[in-house]
Amino acid sequence: MAADALRVARQQPDVNRAFGAVLRAYRRKRGLTQEALAAACELHVTYISQLERGLKSPSLTTLVLLAGALEQPAADLVAAAETSIQSAKGYGRPSRSG
Repeated sequence: MAADALRVARQQPDVNRAFGAVLRAYRRKRGLTQEALAAACELHVTYISQLERGLKSPSLTTLVLLAGALEQPAADLVAAAETSIQSAKGYGRPSRSG
């Protein structure tokens, strides 16, 4: 159990960076500035910047707010980050069987 927690902790920066890159890409695709996205979500622009740089992790509530402002399902943002992580590691998308 402790080994699993340590493995997840080591992966956290990869997850944060991947999500940040996805967030930035979707924001730019919508033609939004960080300021506009922050205003739409009622978040501080500094927090948006920290998310995009992989320095912070969004809560589930924040994820849903971001997705709404970007007019994308939250699941799409998570799936894109997951795909990015798997691609970087040279793996295909993990199966959902089990």
